[in-house]
Amino acid sequence: MQVATMPQPDNSEILRRQYAEDGFCHLPDFFPLDEIQQIYDDEMELFAYQLRRHGIPEADWRDPAGLSSNLRALFNTDMEAYLGAARQSQLLPSIHNLTTSPKVVETLRSLGLEAPVVSTKPVCHYTTEALTIPGGYNRTPPHQDWRSMQGSLDGVVLWIPLIDIDELSYPVEIIPGSHKLGLAKTVPHVSTPMVMDERVNNDDFVPAYPKRGDLVILSGFLVHRTSDAGDERVRVAMSLRYNNAAEPAYIEHAFPTPYTYSYQLELLFENFPAKNQVRDMFSALAS
Repeated sequence: MQVATMPQPDNSEILRRQYAEDGFCHLPDFFPLDEIQQIYDDEMELFAYQLRRHGIPEADWRDPAGLSSNLRALFNTDMEAYLGAARQSQLLPSIHNLTTSPKVVETLRSLGLEAPVVSTKPVCHYTTEALTIPGGYNRTPPHQDWRSMQGSLDGVVLWIPLIDIDELSYPVEIIPGSHKLGLAKTVPHVSTPMVMDERVNNDDFVPAYPKRGDLVILSGFLVHRTSDAGDERVRVAMSLRYNNAAEPAYIEHAFPTPYTYSYQLELLFENFPAKNQVRDMFSALAS
């Protein structure tokens, strides 16, 4: 059994009712493929810059084996460079353009988010066993994203694959209807509070197999996890989180956020940049 897709309905009422009942919806062919491909290419170029810095030959990024080979090569050579590229991918203009695109915003409104606001930065996922950070994690346990958002009660997550997802590409597994449980009991986990609740059954998880261009929308309260079923390929996906600024509880709590943003006051690299480096950069720009 797997999560069913549904055609994009002409009547937004149909979509809203299904989402309210199941806590999710899977919309096929939501995004133009060229838009998804551009995001993928932009992300991979960040890793490519670091591979070239180390003089590591690049395989074909659009080939699954090549993608896996490239990311593993950088990961094994310079983990900090790998992590830096992964973090930088969250800041790509192509992703932020999609995040605030009229079609996305209108779909959020059709699900009842009268005044959609972005909850936090996009999250880019590169999932395979070989890319597990020592002492960290590469797959998420059963969880509810609302705990990381703690915003409006109707907050949602958009899960967007940048490759086709199949049985062996670490698919997302969900429990349809589990959003109606409210906030589930959890235990600590290195990645996120892990749902450990007598009302949640392992046998109830159902995998989703979205393709490139598809959109999966999840309630912040829907219990879901990353499947352990995967091979050497890298699952590339991203997730976007939104709150509703018009939701009464969110207003009452004065628009809270669990995220903290600050910066290190000291220079990251001593004596950098030197005056001549700044001058030379602008001279090159003017030439």
